[in-house]
Amino acid sequence: MGERVGDIPTSWRPSWPWSAVFLASLLTACGEPASPEQIQAEVDREWALRRTIEPAPVPVVTELVPAEVIVATPAPAGETLEREASAPRRRVQVAVSRSAANVVGQDVQAEFERMFPALDLIVRVVGERDAIDFVQIGEVAFAVHNGSLSARERHAGLRQEALGIELFGLVVSERAAVAGLSLLQVRRILTGQVTEWQQLGLDGGPIAVVVPGDRDVADRGVRLFLGGDTLAPGIIRATGEHGGLDQVRRNEQAIALVRLASWQDLSRTRVLPVDNTPAAAPAFGFGTYPFGSQVQVITTGKGSADSQAFLTFARSQVGQQLLARELSLLQ
Repeated sequence: MGERVGDIPTSWRPSWPWSAVFLASLLTACGEPASPEQIQAEVDREWALRRTIEPAPVPVVTELVPAEVIVATPAPAGETLEREASAPRRRVQVAVSRSAANVVGQDVQAEFERMFPALDLIVRVVGERDAIDFVQIGEVAFAVHNGSLSARERHAGLRQEALGIELFGLVVSERAAVAGLSLLQVRRILTGQVTEWQQLGLDGGPIAVVVPGDRDVADRGVRLFLGGDTLAPGIIRATGEHGGLDQVRRNEQAIALVRLASWQDLSRTRVLPVDNTPAAAPAFGFGTYPFGSQVQVITTGKGSADSQAFLTFARSQVGQQLLARELSLLQ
């Protein structure tokens, strides 16, 4: 039977908790042999205690899946499936003259690339002459230029297609007494020779002349109306998103030189006719209202596939909406 602890053989110990055996040994060493009833009671107490602190195992129930439908997912470092490589986008270089930079803004670039995801439009803002020269030497796919080609440039093989018109007009409050002006009267107002509405036989006081806050834009507009004459001192430079339109809405005595666009809020204002000709894109197209310039796409010959893609975008609904924010459209 082997050694005994009290009256219990040691061969029984593996089935007991070690703390119960330890207690029996301790009692024996102290001269107080433990009885089998004491040891059994201690074992029962030990097992009861374990059941309170050791949770019973929770059975896991899963749906059996046939082995043939199980597909192992490869580890990221050991992929076995061939990935489809995304096609690289082709970079399309375009030269934009400074006077047309507002036309080809970030919104236009983003929408063009959304329509043609294989193309990446790279805009380079350059001088007026450089935009045309870069097309001639093949430095860019096409150019966007404010102005028309000369006969010599067209003879050299360059082509142009209009995106719209940078059209300028004179705007007053809807409550203003003036209904229209002659070109001579416009020049006298802008040069400071006429400073009050009464000098034109109209009700009102001093004339407040407002021009665009952007000096390049203002210079282009003034040049169209005045040629080489100098703008009068004391002119108001417009600020804010709506510039001169806000000025004339607040001041019935004001007249503002404004760059017009098809998509523009002209509420509570009037655009004055000049020499009885309305400031409108059709009148410019007929040549009866000269105060504007065409913004063109410049290409060599019939143009490349990339320039044709841009023209396709410009003629689309979303393209027309974006261009109409900056230009008067020929429709």
